[in-house]
Amino acid sequence: MNYKYKAFISYSRNDKNTVDWFHKNLEIFSLPRNIQIEYPHLELKLGKFFKDTEELSPVIMIYLKP
Repeated sequence: MNYKYKAFISYSRNDKNTVDWFHKNLEIFSLPRNIQIEYPHLELKLGKFFKDTEELSPVIMIYLKP
């Protein structure tokens, strides 16, 4: 089964800067060459990760604000 996202990132708003960095780097990460060679059936990229502030529409985010 194919899903749009590989995982959901749950985090505290206090960690927003760290999570922004982590989210960006997860989505651009490529498997190291030695792993690509040993496991050719794996995808080269990890894929997309769901993070609420970037994936939800602005209208929905208005209702989620404290």
